[in-house]
Amino acid sequence: MEIIKTTKYLVFIKEDRPENKKTDTIIVSNIHHNLTIGYIKWYSKWRQYCFFPYGDTIWNIDCLEEINNLIKDLMNERKVSSQTKIRIVGVVSYNYIDFNIWIDDNWVDDGISKYVCITKPSDCDCYRFDEIIVTTKALDNPNSDVIKKHLKKISC
Repeated sequence: MEIIKTTKYLVFIKEDRPENKKTDTIIVSNIHHNLTIGYIKWYSKWRQYCFFPYGDTIWNIDCLEEINNLIKDLMNERKVSSQTKIRIVGVVSYNYIDFNIWIDDNWVDDGISKYVCITKPSDCDCYRFDEIIVTTKALDNPNSDVIKKHLKKISC
């Protein structure tokens, strides 16, 4: 768990997210008594983060404003991450082993690049590549000339 924000009255703590969950859950605690008094989580029916207060809690305008601000921040983060365009990088290779060797030596986890192994013309189908990379062994591939022609055709 990680404290993401502290205000005059509240502490917001991000729960550790299970791998199968796509959104964060934020615990809202009272700073003076260290009691959980609610949480913020994704409400899929409304497609937004919402606040779920615990029963028998009382909220003033300042606390509600802090919760509102945090929800706005979470929604803005989600909006920015969903607008990030994935880059499709085609890697023309001799075979899948050659592709894996290239990935081991060159791959960078930038969060926006997807690498596609190309060893035959049909590997190009359904993709619009932002970049094409050719491994050193790719020219040994018997399909290399056909792949080049196919890539020229789909890049138009």
